[in-house]
Amino acid sequence: MMRVLEFDQLDSTNLEARRLWLGGEWESAPYAVIAGEQTGGMGRDGRVWHSPPGGLWMTVAWPCQRLELAARGLALAVGLATRDAIQAATDVDAMIKWPNDLLVRGRKLCGILCQADSALNPPVVFVGIGVNGNLRTDELGSDLRTPATTLRDERGRAVNLATLRDAILAQLERRLAIFETEGLKPMASEVNAYLAWMGGRVIVRNPGTAEDLEGTLLGIDEDGRLLIESRGAVTPVVSGELRQPS
Repeated sequence: MMRVLEFDQLDSTNLEARRLWLGGEWESAPYAVIAGEQTGGMGRDGRVWHSPPGGLWMTVAWPCQRLELAARGLALAVGLATRDAIQAATDVDAMIKWPNDLLVRGRKLCGILCQADSALNPPVVFVGIGVNGNLRTDELGSDLRTPATTLRDERGRAVNLATLRDAILAQLERRLAIFETEGLKPMASEVNAYLAWMGGRVIVRNPGTAEDLEGTLLGIDEDGRLLIESRGAVTPVVSGELRQPS
């Protein structure tokens, strides 16, 4: 059973998980840090993650001896685990948006941030998960890049965050154990079954190139690369921002 540390408020569960790891007290054992509120929540590419009271804000510190795997689809494995847990605990069906979000009706319900650190001994991955739980959408701020939703808005009533937390942690332990030994390969077909915009027209903006790639989304491969068919060729995409055409 994964150990859980809960706080009313933190600057960031990712930062607190790292501080605990560096302090040595929790070293080498998976644990979860959960906050009722984050004052400096961390999103992808240094963005702010709005984390008011009522959401489920957590980071799991996962000792990982094969960090080379973490760069190949870990966020998708975490997304699959979180999607399954949300469905089981709340009956809300979410879709996985490559590479690290969960959507409901095209709106962002959950964000995932995986940060690997090979300099620490033992190596560790900090798996951050933020679920918009018992909030109204208008409590999430007005500067969101992606339209958002919450479990409360989707269900019309509050969810039991403790039940959701336990469901996510149980799914994570199972999925991460598989990922540690086999990578994303045994889960790729399940990810594709819940992949947002599968078969539709999409655009990928890669920060490393000057041009966007537009084409048909074919799914992901066994390493978590996005497969886009464009002009008769299939391009595997390792990183970038995925969106639908306007």
